[in-house]
Amino acid sequence: MVDWHDVSTQKCGDWEMKEFTNNAIRFFSAVMNKYKGSPNIILEFWNEPGCDWKIVKKYHYTLLWTIRQIDPNFVAILGCPLTSEDIKDPVFGTNIMHMLHFYPIWEPLPFTFTTKILDYAKDRNIGIFISEYGDATVTPNAPIKPNEIKKFWEIMDSRKISYIKWVLATMIEPWAPNIGMALMLRTCKVNQIYQDSCLSDSGKLLKQHMWSLNSGTTGC
Repeated sequence: MVDWHDVSTQKCGDWEMKEFTNNAIRFFSAVMNKYKGSPNIILEFWNEPGCDWKIVKKYHYTLLWTIRQIDPNFVAILGCPLTSEDIKDPVFGTNIMHMLHFYPIWEPLPFTFTTKILDYAKDRNIGIFISEYGDATVTPNAPIKPNEIKKFWEIMDSRKISYIKWVLATMIEPWAPNIGMALMLRTCKVNQIYQDSCLSDSGKLLKQHMWSLNSGTTGC
């Protein structure tokens, strides 16, 4: 997944959005000119946009039309403002999904809110992709919540909704592996992700979950 990850610098005025849109077009054009036709690439046009949905929706349609001139069949994830309520006014087209993010904050509100959106989308054939989820709250050094995230996995797997974990990084202290959402300990490098000794509690929890799934393969 190639993510245009801008959550704070964008401006919503006409001139600022024009510049923001042109920058996104240049970026995604470069990506798709290199990876055109690749079946395993997904583009996320805008992570957690901060503008009104009317502005964001126009941006998505512009990006879709432009990048489909390069590759008419690529799959796109369309970022929505944090509440994701804007799926009630969806972007229409093929090979598109609307973004939804999940963090276990103020239980049980996240589950009630998330399932409500998923039910609404399913009833109207609107694609949903969890392009970011965490197993802790968004406050720094928050403890992970294994029970809540297992419930999240159960809900998503039962509905066949895809999800991507935040975050493959080494941002936590090695003496506190049960804190924060980073998958790895700070003492390790990203290319050591395969080493159990380098995994945080969050990383170990995710690995255990992934190994429990039936991926359709039997290994090497």
